[in-house]
Amino acid sequence: LRQLGDPSADELTESALASSTMPEPQVQAELDLADGQLAVGHLRAAVESLDRADALAQVRLFSNRWRCEQRSLLLRARWGLAVGDGDALALAEEQAYGLAEACAARGDVRYQTLARLVLARVRARQGTVVDRDAVAVDLRRLASVAALEAWWVTAETARDVGVSAWTALAEQRARE
Repeated sequence: LRQLGDPSADELTESALASSTMPEPQVQAELDLADGQLAVGHLRAAVESLDRADALAQVRLFSNRWRCEQRSLLLRARWGLAVGDGDALALAEEQAYGLAEACAARGDVRYQTLARLVLARVRARQGTVVDRDAVAVDLRRLASVAALEAWWVTAETARDVGVSAWTALAEQRARE
């Protein structure tokens, strides 16, 4: 619901969080809340949700904890982008790069692609030259690995890297 812009997403997530005692749904709910808080610029609330998610993930082992951990890293890198100062961008670069490398090693194309796009955005904001051809490959791949969020990921990448053709692609994806 959040990826579709439904304003009831947070309410439903909070309800799910309150009704579950299992660690994975609780962690995912906190990550969902952090994602929504990032989308609307509530950076303090977002990092608090991320901290709660990370603490819950450490309570006990569950089968897909690694997925929660990589999602948390991606959200933390996005948080650093949103904060936007030098230290936050440096941390975001480190997190996105590490996540992209780990995902490449394990064959997780979805999070590898998302992490590389965050990394490109960070580097563009830092004034580093970005390989636009490599970014274009990742943007094309988005439709198959992250279809729901492809429109806004493309739009944010277009804005930060400065490619107007990608803005048009984001608008097309939003209509689809």
